[in-house]
Amino acid sequence: MLLVALDHKHLLHKFNAAANAVCGHVKFASHMSVLFLLETFCLLLLSYCCEVLVYSKQQISQLNVCWNNAYRKAFKCNLWESVKELQLFYETMNLKHNPFFSALLVRSSCVKRVKARSHRA
Repeated sequence: MLLVALDHKHLLHKFNAAANAVCGHVKFASHMSVLFLLETFCLLLLSYCCEVLVYSKQQISQLNVCWNNAYRKAFKCNLWESVKELQLFYETMNLKHNPFFSALLVRSSCVKRVKARSHRA
């Protein structure tokens, strides 16, 4: 299996651009509609090619920050306000607790162990 490590900043930029576009066009829509659009069109950008990418814990944390900021845009919250209660209310998950993204953390730690063993040999 081929795993790729790359800079994820371009991915974060594309996600933020898509989230800004969605939030800019739905000024009078309900919060549920905006959240649905963000999950449909923007969350896919964060999960695109995740099966072959190797993310560090810091990179997954940055992806989670982007997702939380999308919630802040949708619900017009400030940066210092937590979106945990909103995620619980709307029954959505923090990316770190999402089974798909948590599997990425496990896989990236396994890849690091294999790399460390191969460097020792």
